[in-house]
This record gives sequence, structure tokens and C-alpha cells, in this order.
Amino acid sequence: MMNINDKKLNALNSSLIYVQKENIQLQDVLDQYSKLIKNIKDCPDMKAVNDELNKFANYLSI
Repeated sequence: MMNINDKKLNALNSSLIYVQKENIQLQDVLDQYSKLIKNIKDCPDMKAVNDELNKFANYLSI
């Protein structure tokens, strides 16, 4: 028969396992978004758009 401390330890352990799983899932999502952002930044079409926006911003600041 489990005493109250064993139950608390089991509950804490279960909570920690859940948090670790959530952390892993969040890290996976973050990695996916990071790769997506890198791919967008490396895309030639996006570079051209950014260049044009920078030219326009410079034109406005003159």
C-alpha cells in the first residue's frame, strides 16, 4: 500500500514527465519555424522584395 509521500512523488514524477514531453514538442515546433524563417530569408524572391523595400525606405528617409 502506498503512503501519502509515495503518491505525491508519483504525481510529481508524472507532472515532470508531462512537462518534458511538452518541452520536446515545443522545441520541435520552434525548430520547424526556425527552418521556415531561414528558408524564407534565403529565398531569392524574398531577397528581391526586401531589397526593394529597403530602397523605398531609403528613398523616404532622404
